[in-house]
Amino acid sequence: MSNFFYKYNRGDEKRVLCVVPFFHIYGMSCCLNFGMANGYELVLVPRFDVTDVLKTINKKKPHFFPGAQRCTSAS
Repeated sequence: MSNFFYKYNRGDEKRVLCVVPFFHIYGMSCCLNFGMANGYELVLVPRFDVTDVLKTINKKKPHFFPGAQRCTSAS
């Protein structure tokens, strides 16, 4: 994990799109901890809805979107 964090510069105004809940281990480690450790802006989406997520991506232009399989296979 430290090698993954090392690749990205801290505080260079990158954004992480957070759709997965933080009480789940994946949401906690891949969204919250990764973003906070690197000083990135966390773009929070309270509930996964394809239309809302696509509008948020278009508006905020996140650099990372750690989503679950349900997020990438939704239609």
